[in-house]
Amino acid sequence: MKQTKITHLTSAHDRYDTRIFLKMCSSLATCKDYEVSLVVADGKGDEIKNGVDINNFPILGELSNETAWCEKKDEVCYVGGIVKMIEWCLQKCEVK
Repeated sequence: MKQTKITHLTSAHDRYDTRIFLKMCSSLATCKDYEVSLVVADGKGDEIKNGVDINNFPILGELSNETAWCEKKDEVCYVGGIVKMIEWCLQKCEVK
C-alpha cells in the first residue's frame, strides 16, 4: 500500500516545537500509512528524527556568498515568505 505524504510547513516555529513536531508530526510518523516531512526555516540543516524528515528551508544569509544574488534570490526565505516556501517544497518533491 502506498504511503500518504504529509508535509507541515512553518516559518515561525522551532523545529522541535511541542505542538507541531511532537504532537502532530511525530504522532503521524508512528503510523505506517504516513510519510511525514516538516519544513522549517531555522538554519539548522536537514535531519530525520522520530521518523520525521526535517528539511531546512534556506534563510537569507545562509547560502554561500560565492553564489551570485541573481542565482539565489528565489531560494531564500524572507519574513512572511510562506509562498516561496511552498514553491520550494513543490520543486523539491517534483510536484507539478
